[in-house]
Amino acid sequence: MTKTITVNYPGGSYGNFLVAFLSKSFNEDSWRSPLLDHHQYDQPKQINFIKTHHNVSDSDQFNIKITYDIDDIDLIFRLKCYKTPWDTENNIKDIHTRYKDLNDTTKKIVSCCWYKVELKKNLISWNSVTPNTLQIPFKYFFLPIDEYVKIWLEIFKVLEIECNDSYLKDTYKKFQSRQSTFINDLDFYLKATWYDKDWIARSSVIANIIIEKSKDNANIDLGQYGFISDILISWVYKLDSSNGDINTL
Repeated sequence: MTKTITVNYPGGSYGNFLVAFLSKSFNEDSWRSPLLDHHQYDQPKQINFIKTHHNVSDSDQFNIKITYDIDDIDLIFRLKCYKTPWDTENNIKDIHTRYKDLNDTTKKIVSCCWYKVELKKNLISWNSVTPNTLQIPFKYFFLPIDEYVKIWLEIFKVLEIECNDSYLKDTYKKFQSRQSTFINDLDFYLKATWYDKDWIARSSVIANIIIEKSKDNANIDLGQYGFISDILISWVYKLDSSNGDINTL
């Protein structure tokens, strides 16, 4: 009998990887491409995984939810922006119709920053679970190998999926190797000057400013994205001209 499991995860938090990992259904292409490594796998026959970016529902029979901490958000944001370029293209469509002369980099910075805002805004509500929810903290993907094997063996056991140490160690090494690029990029761009940051890191900065300024500025409404695009664009221009001096805003 096929078992149905709903997997709830924020985009960029390895939800597709998790399904492939639990399914033990990686193929070689899934490890070759930095874009496809979490999106290309064969769905297992014994378990029907339903993936969603929505929160848990009481109607779900059983959930696996990837939760995250505040210090996970920068990496999740970078992964989401890098690995789902089709979402980025969709994000800039609306802003493109209103700001046709705006360069593509600024369009991406302004339109994609809201995802990080949402991650921070929804942190507490997202991390809530139901009695039928198996919680998997984002940090479980980056544990030291001995802890990793121990915890993931328990997870596979709870899910009644056969697994052994060799499988976990093999996928661990491949996964860490593939993700080291994103970890290194995150560290580099966080420390870099505004001029040296890529668009993802600049968008991350804008998100931080939105959250900070929304605390005491009624004109910065976190629920009215489209209405403050002019403000965000002006921030980007000021940061461009001052090499990231936030005091100019």
